[in-house]
Amino acid sequence: MSQWRNITLIVVAVEIAVCGSMVAAKLLRHPAAIPIVASDDPLAAREIAALAGLAETGTAADWLSYGQALLGQGLYGYAEAAFRRAVEMAPADADSRFALAFVIDRTGRLAESIREYDACADIVPAAGSPQMQLAVYAIGCNHLRMGDVPAAERAFRANQQFPAAAVQLAKILVSSRRADEAAAILASLRQRVPLSLEVEQLLADVMDALGRPAEAFEAAAREERAESLIPLTFSSSYLAPLVMQRGINGVIERCASMDPATEGRAILATLDAIDGVGGGGDVSYRVPMTAMRVDVALAERRPEEALRLLNVLRDTGHRDGYVLTLEADAVEQQGDRQAAFDLRLRALTMTPTAALHRQLASDYEQRGDGANAAAHRGRALLLQGLAEYRKNRVEEALTLVRQSLGCNDRDAQAWFHAGELEYQLGRQDEADAAFARALEIRPGYGRPRHFLNRPRLER
Repeated sequence: MSQWRNITLIVVAVEIAVCGSMVAAKLLRHPAAIPIVASDDPLAAREIAALAGLAETGTAADWLSYGQALLGQGLYGYAEAAFRRAVEMAPADADSRFALAFVIDRTGRLAESIREYDACADIVPAAGSPQMQLAVYAIGCNHLRMGDVPAAERAFRANQQFPAAAVQLAKILVSSRRADEAAAILASLRQRVPLSLEVEQLLADVMDALGRPAEAFEAAAREERAESLIPLTFSSSYLAPLVMQRGINGVIERCASMDPATEGRAILATLDAIDGVGGGGDVSYRVPMTAMRVDVALAERRPEEALRLLNVLRDTGHRDGYVLTLEADAVEQQGDRQAAFDLRLRALTMTPTAALHRQLASDYEQRGDGANAAAHRGRALLLQGLAEYRKNRVEEALTLVRQSLGCNDRDAQAWFHAGELEYQLGRQDEADAAFARALEIRPGYGRPRHFLNRPRLER
C-alpha cells in the first residue's frame, strides 16, 4: 500500500507541476489584440497573426515588430497598444519610444507626442544621433502646429545639424524679418546639401528681401537643376518601408526587382500564389501585378497574352503613355510595324521619354526619313542631358545637349538649355549667345528672354 501511496503522490505532484506551469504560462502571456485586417490583403492578415503570436510570449522587440506591421496597414489604435507594451517592457529602447510618439503624433495628440519624442531624445542624447535629431525635429514641428513659434524656434535652433530643422529655422527667421541670419544659415546648409530645391527657393526669397536681385536670380536659376529634396515632413519616409515590407505590397516590391527576361517564370509563380489566396482582386494590387505579367509576356515573345493583359489594364482606367508603349511593343512582335509606330507617336504626346524618342528615331530611319530620325535622336540626347543636369553633372549635361544640337540645330529648347548650362558654369557670353539663338528660332520664347534680361552681378 505504501508503494501505491508513493506512486499516487508522485502523480499528483506531477499534475500540480504541469498545471502550475500552464497557469504560469497564461499569467506571463500578454494577449495581443488582433484586428480584422482588410480582406484585400490576406497575406498581411496571416503575417500579422503570426507576429501577434510571437509577441504574446516574446520580447519588446517582438512587440515593436508587431506594432510596425499594424502601423504599415494603417491600424493606428492597435499599433499604439503594441508600442505601449514594447515601451513597458523596454523603457530605454529608443525605437519603441519613437514609434509610440509617432503614432500618437499621427492621431493628433500633439502635446502628448511631444512628451514621448522628448523621452526618445533623452534616451539617445548624442548630438549627432539621427534618431535624436528626428525626435527633436518632430518636437519643433508640433510646436509650430500648436502655434508656439518661440518654442519651435528653440527646438530647430538646437538641431541645426538636421537639414530640415535648418530650413524650418530659416523660414521662421525670414517671416520675422531676420533675413540676414536666415541667409547665413542657408549658405551653410548649401555646403552640406548642394542643390536642394527647398534651400534654393528659400534663398531666392531671402536675397530678394535683402535687396540683392542678382543673387536672387542665381538662386532661382539653380532650382532648375535642384534634384535633392529636404523632406520637411518625415511621415512618408517613416511609413513607406512599413507599408512595403508586409503582405502583397512586399511581394510586389520583390517581384519588381526581378528581371522579366531571366526570372519571368519565378515572377509569374509568385503572382499566381497571390491570386491563389484571393489577394489579387483589389485594383490597387491588380494594376502593378498585371503590368508585371505584361513585361514577362513581352520578354517571352507572347504578344497575344500581352495584349489580353493590356485590355485588363485599360478596364481599370489605365490608358497612359506607358500602356501605349507596351501595346506598341506587342503589336510589333505580331509584325504590324505601322500600328506600333502610330501607338508610339500617341504615347509621345503623353509621356515623352529618351527611350521612346530613340525608338521613334529607329522607326523613322527604317522609313527612310532622315530628318525626323535626327530630330528624335536630338530630343533623346536632350532629355539625357537634362537628367545629367539634375544630378549636378553640368559638363556631362552640356556635352549631351551639344550633341543634341548636332542632330537638330533648329531646336530652340536645346539652345535654351545650352545657354542655361553655360550660365551655370559661369560663361556669361556663351550663355547669352545661346539664349539669343533660341530667341531667333522662336521669337516668343519667354525663358531665354528672361535670362537675357537678368540682373547682372558685379564681380
